[in-house]
Parts: sequence; C-alpha cells; structure tokens
Amino acid sequence: MKNIIQYFVYTIAVIFMFAACKKDMIDPLTGKYPKPVEFTSNMIGSQNVVKQEGGIRVISLQMSSAGTSFDVDFVVNTFFLRENAYTIAPAESARNGNYIAARFGQQSVVTGVIDVKLSGENTYTISGTLQLADNTFVKVFFEGAIIFEPDPPEYTYTLEVQKPYAYTMDGMTFTPVVGSQLNNIDVYADGALVAHFEIVTAENPSSLSGDYPVSGEIRDANGAVVQGMYMDLSMFGVGIIEGGSFIFEDENQYIFGGKLTIADDNGTLTFTSSDFTILDKESGFDPLPLPGIISINYPDAVNDGGSGGYNGVELTKLLSVSSMDLSMFGGSGFNVTVKLATDGLTGTDDGMGGISFTGSGNYVSIDFRRDAATLVEGVYNIVPDASAQSGDAIAGYPAMFGDGNWGSVWGTVTDGAGSDVQITGGVINVSVSGDVYTIEIEATTENGDDIKASFTGELDS
Repeated sequence: MKNIIQYFVYTIAVIFMFAACKKDMIDPLTGKYPKPVEFTSNMIGSQNVVKQEGGIRVISLQMSSAGTSFDVDFVVNTFFLRENAYTIAPAESARNGNYIAARFGQQSVVTGVIDVKLSGENTYTISGTLQLADNTFVKVFFEGAIIFEPDPPEYTYTLEVQKPYAYTMDGMTFTPVVGSQLNNIDVYADGALVAHFEIVTAENPSSLSGDYPVSGEIRDANGAVVQGMYMDLSMFGVGIIEGGSFIFEDENQYIFGGKLTIADDNGTLTFTSSDFTILDKESGFDPLPLPGIISINYPDAVNDGGSGGYNGVELTKLLSVSSMDLSMFGGSGFNVTVKLATDGLTGTDDGMGGISFTGSGNYVSIDFRRDAATLVEGVYNIVPDASAQSGDAIAGYPAMFGDGNWGSVWGTVTDGAGSDVQITGGVINVSVSGDVYTIEIEATTENGDDIKASFTGELDS
C-alpha cells in the first residue's frame, strides 16, 4: 500500500512538472505572430501594362478600399493576367509567374504568395497573406472585374525534322525509334525566342494536334515532349551539358515535367500548358518545388521556316556504296562513295561508275575522304577535293573526262531522265547505332539552292 501511495505521489508530481514545462514552452510564443491586417477590395484604382521583349509583360495593379491601397506588379507572358500562384522575385531575374514589387500603404511586401483566379471572362479573385517590411502581415482579398485590352504578340515558329528520333540509354549509344520523327520547334514572340520544343511523333503526321506529356525516356512514336537536361560537370573538366526542351525567359528554363497541348489549324499552331515544371539547375535532376510551375499560351503561331522535314526529302534507298584506294593514283587514303535515292527512284550500276535510273525522284552521291575503306560516325564538312583531309566530304567538281560531275552531287530524275548539280558546301552528319546509319545532309549547290535530306538504314555494299 505504501508503494502504491508513493507511486501516486510521483505521478501527480510528474503531471505538475509537465504542465509547468508546457506552460513555459508556450508562453514565449505569445504575441510573436500578430493577427494579419485584413484588406478587402472590389475596386481597381489604376492599372498599366508594359510590354517587354519576348512577349513578357509587367501588369501593374492598384486595388483600393477605404483610403488604403494595395499595389502589385505581376510578370506574365500574355497581355492579360493569367491564373497562377505568383511569388516575389527581383526585377532582374523575374519571369512569368513572379511579381517584382508589391506595397500595402507605405510598406513594401517582402515575401508571400499571391494567388490569382479567373472566373468568367474578366472576373478575378486575388488573394494572399503577405509579410511586410516592418514584419507585420496583411491578408489581401480582391474580387472584381479587371479588363485588359488585347495586345498579343505576333507568334511565329520554325520547324525542322529528324528521322527517326533516337533515344539513348547510356548517353553514348543511340537507338532509333522505328517509325518516329523528332520535331524541333522554335517559337518566337515578336521575333524573340520564347521556347524550344523537341516533340516526338510518328513519321509524317497529318497534324501536330494533341497532348504531349514530357518524358525523359521515349521509346515509341506515340507522342511526347523530350525532357530538358542541364548538368554542370565543370568540376570534372567536362563543362555544362544541356539539351532537350526549354522555355526561354532571360535564360533557358529546362522543362522537367507536365504536358504540352498543340492545336494545329492547317499549320498554324497554338501551344498551351498549365503545368510545366522546371529543372532545378543546382541539382540537375530535380524539378523546382511548387510554385515553380510555368504556364504558357502561344496562340496562332505561323510557320516562319521549316517544312516539317528536310525540305520534304527523305532518302529511303541505298543505291550503292563503294570505296577507292587513292594510293593507286599516287595519293593516300580512301574515297568512300555512298549513293542514296528517294522512294520513287530505282537505280542500277551502269558499269562505268554511274547509275541508270528508272522512275522519278531525287538522289545524292557523296564522296567521303577517309583513312580506311569504311565510313564512321562523325561530322563531315564539305570542302574542295584539293584540300580534303580524312574526315571531310568532297565537294562536287567537273569530271576530268567527258561531261558530268564528280565528287558530291545532288540529282533530279524525271521518268528515268536525270541531271545533277555540284554540292559546293555544307555539312554531313553521320551517326551509327549497330548496323544502322543515319546520314543528315545540310548543303548548298552551285546554283545557290539549299538542300536538306536524311537517310536511315544499313549500308550494305
């Protein structure tokens, strides 16, 4: 019984000690966070929109109530105020989704999120609890009409296509996705770059309309946006590695996640997204935490360059591949010649180094200067024969005997009758995955015409 009473006394003592400690822990917090001042308004005292480069605008609003005002400058990429959770940022680094200045009465805002909601055509709700420079707080609430006069930028885009799209597992070995193409789209607002999208689709889509999720691992042609990449490996002597899709606002903001929607109206494209997350460049692997979400709206962009392909020329047929040992003529090295053609063209060797054609289409003959009788991966600049070294491609030149051209040429055939012109400059990219070669040609001819063409397949001699 004595032990029970003693235990009861100890228990009571502990309870009193805990209560005392708890009171001591709570007391110092009393009054630390004063109740925010509440500001409610339904009146816009003034508004102003300042247009900047790249389609960016600063929208300045003053909300008034009972002789007090709340002023804020929002940064947006449209002519009107978009729905978003806006965070404060310095003017020199601010981008869409920030506000660069805010003031309640005579006190500046130092932090806090301002939520903007749009209900109906012009009815806005603007709210947030904000900390002021004197360490007090204000709870802002506005609901009312705000009307913006349309002043959209003129949007344009360029498009280039790579066939097929190639994904890589280890950063070095590229594996082509059969039946796919990579659509490289640059979007401009009043002539200034605002976005670069790399979009994987099936080959030759009739329309780009659709929803495209952002992905870092694309192995099919179902439609996706290639995730942006940024890694600073300077400490390893490698430098910065970057690529993929990005939004440009003062600098490249690499897209990490979300979804892009494209509406294609006979080649006029509208790009929208409400949930792009942006790569954290410090880590190189993680998205920025909320509210680091970017929303975009680029309406009615017209094609200002690019045809949806390498000038529409896809080389699908290997006519021949051969090599010549230049030591037989007193030189050194090898010329590796690759002849390719479009789908509607058939060619057979005429026994004299030429091709006899049937059908209609285009063809190209390329002379690569090599140190061995093989074609390897690389970037081959097209240079005159006299100055060509191993790793170059040889420009076209007049044949030494008879009519025609030698070196690299571009040809056109109609019903079996063909003619060619000399390729005088440009570059040829050759990539290899296993037995599959991808050859991309960007060149000019003696007539000043630009040529873009591509081939993917095996080179069997």
